[in-house]
Amino acid sequence: MRHAFIRRANGGQGRPLSKIAGGRASLPANLKSSAISCQLSAVIRLASSFILLPSAFILIFAAPALAKPPAGITIGIEVGYNGWVQPNSINPVIVDLENSSADVNLSGEIVLDYNGVEYVRRLELPSPSKKRLYFYFPCDDWSPGLVLRVRTKGYTEEFDLGSVFKTMKREDLSIVVLSKQSGTLGVLNQQQVVHLQRNLYRSKNSVLTTGKVYVSYYDLDEVDPNPKFFSRAHSVVLAGIDYQQVSRELAETLKACVAGGTSIVFSLGFNGAGVSQSPLATLCPLNVGGTVQLSELGSFGRAYGIQASGSPATFAIGQVAPGAEVLSWAGSYPAVIRSFHGSGTATALAFDFTAVPFKQNPQLAPVFADNVLRVTDSVAVTNWFIHPDPVSKVLKELSEAKPMSPGFVALFLLIYIVLIGPLNFLILGRLKRRTLVWITIPAIIAIFSYTGMYTGYFYRGSDNVTAYFQELHIFPGAAYTPYQTVMLIFTAERTHYELEVPDRSAFLYPDIPELRDNYMYYAANRSRKFSALKGAKIDNSDLPIVSATQGKWTTKEYFYQGYLNLGAQVTADISAVHNKNKLVDVEGSFTIDLPFDLYDCYIYAPYYKLDYGNLAGKGTYSLSAPTASNIGSMPEDNYLVQSMARFSEEQQNGSNAGLAYRNELLLVGFTDEVAALAEFQRPHVEHVLSMVVVHLPYKPVIPTSGSPEVTRMRLEGGAGFTLEDPFSYGGYGGRHSHHGQQAQTRQYRIEDGGYLDLSYEIAGHLGRNSLLHLSLVGYEGSDHNQVTDYQPYLEIAAWDGDRWRESRITPDYPAVGVPLEGLLDENRRITVRIRARKALMLQVPQGHVY
Repeated sequence: MRHAFIRRANGGQGRPLSKIAGGRASLPANLKSSAISCQLSAVIRLASSFILLPSAFILIFAAPALAKPPAGITIGIEVGYNGWVQPNSINPVIVDLENSSADVNLSGEIVLDYNGVEYVRRLELPSPSKKRLYFYFPCDDWSPGLVLRVRTKGYTEEFDLGSVFKTMKREDLSIVVLSKQSGTLGVLNQQQVVHLQRNLYRSKNSVLTTGKVYVSYYDLDEVDPNPKFFSRAHSVVLAGIDYQQVSRELAETLKACVAGGTSIVFSLGFNGAGVSQSPLATLCPLNVGGTVQLSELGSFGRAYGIQASGSPATFAIGQVAPGAEVLSWAGSYPAVIRSFHGSGTATALAFDFTAVPFKQNPQLAPVFADNVLRVTDSVAVTNWFIHPDPVSKVLKELSEAKPMSPGFVALFLLIYIVLIGPLNFLILGRLKRRTLVWITIPAIIAIFSYTGMYTGYFYRGSDNVTAYFQELHIFPGAAYTPYQTVMLIFTAERTHYELEVPDRSAFLYPDIPELRDNYMYYAANRSRKFSALKGAKIDNSDLPIVSATQGKWTTKEYFYQGYLNLGAQVTADISAVHNKNKLVDVEGSFTIDLPFDLYDCYIYAPYYKLDYGNLAGKGTYSLSAPTASNIGSMPEDNYLVQSMARFSEEQQNGSNAGLAYRNELLLVGFTDEVAALAEFQRPHVEHVLSMVVVHLPYKPVIPTSGSPEVTRMRLEGGAGFTLEDPFSYGGYGGRHSHHGQQAQTRQYRIEDGGYLDLSYEIAGHLGRNSLLHLSLVGYEGSDHNQVTDYQPYLEIAAWDGDRWRESRITPDYPAVGVPLEGLLDENRRITVRIRARKALMLQVPQGHVY
C-alpha cells in the first residue's frame, strides 16, 4: 500500500592520477614565454601529484566501505505519510530492509541525518531476515535536509532523501486510514476544510484556518504502534478491518492520541460486531449489538443525497455510549455518533463506507467534512501548552546554572591587563633581575588562570544541575495525560552523558523551538529553525535516548512531550452561562482524584478568574468561594516556585482569547510531587516543578428570559472556500485574530458551489415570529467591488434536523431574515449554510435577533 523506493549503492571509484613525463626540448625564441609557462605548469602538476597521492591512497583503502551492497540486500524508504511531509510536525520515516543473502550478516547502525542532528538505530540484519525501522524528525518550515546512512562493517551507503517526498502546508490536514482497501476515501483527498490548527510548536492561542485534506492508507501491520507515528494526524480512520485484529499496544496508542486531540473514526457495518470484543471497545461511541438492513436512510440519506437503491445498506445498531451524542439519524437508527475523550473526539459511522452504497460515493466528502472534520467544542490540547521558549528563558535565570557570561569574561580580561604589567614590574623591581621576565610572566599567567577557574566555582559551584518545568493536562474520562517538559542541563565540567526519557510515547527535541508571534507568522523568511545539536546522537524510535558531550560551565536545553497514565480522575457538577465569549454565573462543585496535592491554584475561563489557594489531591470542592487549605506549602528554596509563579497570570491572559472558542473552565495548580521523567546519567542537583491543568466539565445554561440576543457565533465547517489574506483589500481579514473576534474580523473567498456553515446561539425570550437577521458584506471581481444585490450570488438555508430550509434573499437588500421557529436545537443553536452561486469574497455575517 505504501509508496516506497528501492535503491542500491554505487561502487566507489578512485580518481586517476595524472602521469608527468620528464625531459627537455629546445624551443623557438617566439615560444620561450610559452615554455616558461609550460615549465611552471609542470611544476604545478608535479606538486599536485604529491598532493593527490595521499588522496589516492585513502580512496584505495576506503573502496571496500563504499562498495555496492552485498547481493540480496534491498532497502525501501518512505518519508512522511505516503511521501507527504508536513512542516511544524513530527514526520515518520519508514525503512524496510531485507537480507535474502545466504551468507551475509549485517551489523552496525542506520542513521537519519536531519539538518545536522543524527537520529540513530542499531542495525542487526542476519541472513535471511526482514526488518522495518521507524525514524522521526521535527520538520521546520524549509525543505528539510534529510540523509539516510547505513553504516556496517562490510557495507556503507548514503541516501539523499531530499527529492523523494512532497511538502504539505502547515494548514493542511492528514487523515490516516487503517484499512486493507486503499482509495476508499479518495473523494475527500485535496478537499478544502476549516479546522482549528494544531500548532505543534505551541502558540498561545489556537488558530482557526482552512486547509486541504491529504488521505494516506496503511495496513494495521504497517504502522508503528507508537503515538509518535500518529502525532501529525488530524484523524485516524478504521475501515473495512476486523477490529479484533487491532493489537492492545496499538489500541493504547490510539487512546493516548485521542486524549491529546486526535480524532478517531470507526466505520462499522458488518465489521462493527467485532468492536465490542476489541481493545478499542471503550473508545467507540456505539456499543454494537447487531446489524440491520436499511433501504431508506432517513434524514441522513436526504441530507447527503445517498440512496440505498441497488441493495440495502448495512448499519450497525446498539446502545449509544454514555455521554455520546447522535449527530445524524437514518430513520430511527443512529447514523453518526460522536463522543469526547480528553481533548479529542471519537466518531462512529454506523455504516461501512467501504461497502455499497457508500463505496466510492462522492457524498462521503461532505459526510466527513460535516461530521468528522468540522469545528466542534473540542480543542486540541496542543493548543493549550505554554510555548517552551518563554519557559526556557525562566530556567536560564537559575544563578547556579548560568553559563559563563561575556561580561564576566571581559571583566576578567580587563583585570588581567590592569594587573599583569604593574604586578610584573613590582616583582622584577624587588628582585632587581630583569632577566627573570621569562619566568615571572608565565608564572603570573598560570596563577591568574588557576584563580580564574576557581572563581568560576565560587560563582556557580561545582555541581551539575538539571531543572525541569513540566506541564500536565488532565481531562475527564481520559485514561492518558498529555504532558510536555522543558529541561535545562548545566555541566560544571566537560561531560559526556546519556539522557534517557523512559516513555515510548515521548518525542525528544534537540533544542527549544523558537516563539512565533503574529508578525513572524506572516513573514515567510522569519520561519523557525532548530539549532542542530552537533555531534549528538538521538534515538527517538523507542525510548528517547540522547548521547552528547557538553562543555565546562555551559547549559543545554531539551524539550520533550508524550503521554502518561497517572490514573487521575476528575468529575464536576458545574453550570455556567455563555455571555458572548465569556462565562458568567459559574456555580457548582468538582471532585478530583490526583496522586499529588496542588498549590497556588486558581480557576479561570474567558474573563473569569478565581484564586483558590492550596488543594489536597483528593476531595470535592465548591466554586462558591475561594479555598485556602493549610495542607502545607511548596519549599521556599525551590527557585522554580518564585520563577514560575508569574506563569499563572500569563497563562490566563495569554489563553483567554484562545479559550473563547471553547469556553472552557480550567483548574490550574502547581506541584513538586511529580518526579522528573528524563534521567540524566551523571551526579547532579535537581529542580523540578510541574504545572497541572485540570479541564473541568460544565453544563452551559442558556437564559430563556429577557431580550433575545446572539450569545455565540461560530464558523463550524464548509467546503470550497479559502481564508482571505488578512492584509488584503478591506482589512477585514485576520488569519490569526482571537477566536472571540474571529467571526467579526474574517472574510472568506467562496468558490462557485462552495459554502460556509455557521452556528448562532440564541438566548432570551423568543416570539413566534422571531427572526435571525444576517447582515451581508461581500466583494466580487478583481477590483473588490462591494456587492449590492446578493440574490445572484448566494443561497442561505437553515437546518431543521431533517433538511435544509431555504430563506429568501431580497434583491438589492444586504440582509436576510431567517425564521427561528422550528430551527433551534436543544442547545438553542441554529445552523446556517451560506452557499455561493457565483464566486465572491464574503465577510462572516453578523447575527441579530428581532
